[in-house]
Amino acid sequence: MPNDSTPAEKLSQLAQEAQSFFEQVRDQPTNAWRLSEWTWGRLSREQQAIAERLGHDLRQQMALLVPAIQNAPLLDKRDLARFSRLGRTMDAALRFQSFRTRREGDPPASRVFQRAYDEIRRLLELLPLQGSFDLSMVDKSATRHGRNGHNAKFPVKTRLVK
Repeated sequence: MPNDSTPAEKLSQLAQEAQSFFEQVRDQPTNAWRLSEWTWGRLSREQQAIAERLGHDLRQQMALLVPAIQNAPLLDKRDLARFSRLGRTMDAALRFQSFRTRREGDPPASRVFQRAYDEIRRLLELLPLQGSFDLSMVDKSATRHGRNGHNAKFPVKTRLVK
């Protein structure tokens, strides 16, 4: 991914990579594509590594977007909580797991991922990101912390997004 892309653009690129990953997995002889523990176990180690890398990159880009969401005049804490839930849903779908209880039995992981991403895109449309998001808002020397390495916490410098 180019370094001059905004976090929202990188997130979009990751979503495209994820959909390509889901298509590749679906085309394999294992026919693994639904949310279930069985599916994850049927993936090769290489496929699992791809899914884990995509999930890591996804969490990283979402963390970079948090300050912009917190400072957006049209969004509030509920939107931030929704953004977080949707990100965890996408991350879980990459591992063929469900983040929350499903209403339908074993839906396609790609569909769960895409629905969550579509909702995130609608939230991001309310952000003033066009050329004004400054990555200096996020301390680049930040390291990942959190329970089991899943909850990223990044020190954030306080500065308004223009």
